[in-house]
Amino acid sequence: MAGRGRTLGRSTYSTLRTAVARPAMQPMARLLRGAALAAMNYQPGHVTVSGELAALEAIRDRGTRTDMIFDVGANVGVWSQMASEVFPSATVHAFEPDPSICAQMDASTGPSVTAHCAAISDDVGTKTLHTVPGMSWLSSLDAQDLSRLDVTATEDIDVPCVTLDQFCTDEGIDAIDLLKIDVEGHELSVLRGASGLLSAGQIGFVQFEMSPAWIETHTFLRDILDALGPRYRTSRILHMGLDPVEWTYKDEVFEPANYLAERIGPPS
Repeated sequence: MAGRGRTLGRSTYSTLRTAVARPAMQPMARLLRGAALAAMNYQPGHVTVSGELAALEAIRDRGTRTDMIFDVGANVGVWSQMASEVFPSATVHAFEPDPSICAQMDASTGPSVTAHCAAISDDVGTKTLHTVPGMSWLSSLDAQDLSRLDVTATEDIDVPCVTLDQFCTDEGIDAIDLLKIDVEGHELSVLRGASGLLSAGQIGFVQFEMSPAWIETHTFLRDILDALGPRYRTSRILHMGLDPVEWTYKDEVFEPANYLAERIGPPS
């Protein structure tokens, strides 16, 4: 039956190509592609409707220990505050390197969220944050061509930088129950700076965002999965629920999408 299904699929695609693969039909084809991407929860929107809240609630409902939460690339702290409300007894460490945005986050989040005005990367020291005033969500440690958005990064700020491995060592934190990363193309560097924690299975869940910024940093979903390693099983976050990823080249879709990686088995 499986072979018959594949044959039927190839036959259907062949018929579609014959009927639709012509210039006059491309507007409809693009509309259908957009509908398919929406159904797969690409370009998911605000955290309250993207499925991220549902993912947090699903982790909570499992009864999995979630006492230590890190938000890397916290911006003004919307996700941090949401996580602290889902897990009211948890400690949330929120990292935002832009000093003015970090101050806003510190003022708007509750007492369980600790704001750190620092960047997270794969080494310790000082890095340059490239910012777009008024569009702080586009800030990145990686210089990018933002002409696709008709904007330009116009301000560079030197910011302190640390790795997750080093931060946890310095603070005496032996495990992170939930790590969220949204750093506009710098995600792979964040994970490389947490290689010790990841290899030991000391991070329970990792949520990360794929975005067009990955094109600028030459990052692929496969790179992220390789950095997480075999101890983690990854799913794409849907509006309600999770879609497990069995990677193929078709998963390299540079549209915004959120993923959740879960550690398999206990830590070392």
